[in-house]
Amino acid sequence: MRKLTLIAVLGSLAVSVPAFADVGIDIRIVDLQRQVDAGKRSGKLSIGERVRLTNEIKATKRIVERYENSGGRFTRPEKRAVQDRLDRIQFHISTAKRNGVRGPNDVPF
Repeated sequence: MRKLTLIAVLGSLAVSVPAFADVGIDIRIVDLQRQVDAGKRSGKLSIGERVRLTNEIKATKRIVERYENSGGRFTRPEKRAVQDRLDRIQFHISTAKRNGVRGPNDVPF
C-alpha cells in the first residue's frame, strides 16, 4: 500500500513539473508589463516608447502561446529563446526610462 501511494505521489509530481516550468515566464511577462505601466504613470516613458515596449511584450506572448500550443511543453532551446527575448525587453525598458525622453505625467491622483 505504501509503495502504491508513493508511486502515485511521485507520478503526480512528475506530471505537474512541466506546468510549473512555464510559470516563471508568465510571471516575467506580467512583471515587464507592470514596469511599462509604472513608467507611464511616472512620466518616464513617452507614448511612443510605451507603444513599442508593449508591442514587444505582446509579440513575446504570442511566441510563448505558439510554443505551448505546438506540443504543450517548452524545449530547452525554446525556453532559452524566450528568456533571451525577455532579457532584451527588460534592457529596453530600463534604457527607455533613463534616456531623458519624458511623456505626459498620467498619474490620476
